[in-house]
Amino acid sequence: NQKREVSFSVPEAYPARPLTIAGGGCCGTGVIAAADDRGIDTLCIDNAAALGGTNSVGGVCNLWYGRKTKAFADNFTKFGAENDVNNAPAFFDFAHKSKNISLLLLTAICGTEVDGRSIKGLYICTPTGLAKIAVDKCIDTTGDGSLAGWSGCEYHFGNTRDEMTLWASLGIYAGGASRRGYYEAWRQFLSPCDERDPIDTARIVQSMRRF
Repeated sequence: NQKREVSFSVPEAYPARPLTIAGGGCCGTGVIAAADDRGIDTLCIDNAAALGGTNSVGGVCNLWYGRKTKAFADNFTKFGAENDVNNAPAFFDFAHKSKNISLLLLTAICGTEVDGRSIKGLYICTPTGLAKIAVDKCIDTTGDGSLAGWSGCEYHFGNTRDEMTLWASLGIYAGGASRRGYYEAWRQFLSPCDERDPIDTARIVQSMRRF
């Protein structure tokens, strides 16, 4: 193995907005709505090409969080969305028309700069290379707490009891699974996966593709 020295200089930071949202998925869009209500100058960063996360690019186009409260309905009304397959354009149009919201889509966050217990900067991957954004206040809505993990916070993967990080769905909704003898596939979330383990992750990927 050959070793080489590589010179690296930390990029200068783009100025901070009063609020930075890391992740424009289900939680991030809710924060966008709340920030807009309060007139907060906000930057939302997401590595996808559209807002909505699971509720749009993730293909789950009708979310239900256990109780369809008035606040849940009001949020979709605010975006002009129907909680259906047209969510992503509605989310984007709302953010684009807002004077308070700016978007950085197709932008992956790859690291944090920390001062004590506060995140002071985010490193992002851009088409022209590594860049840095200064942070005033940041809300981590990445879903798996990436920013907290990178910043050295104490955290557990998944549930503190079993630390499982993914419950893989093996469901076949048209009933084909039972006809082929895979009766366990009628039920969802039967196979927990520890994403920290490459062998277990490979196992679950193979299981999910076996049909």
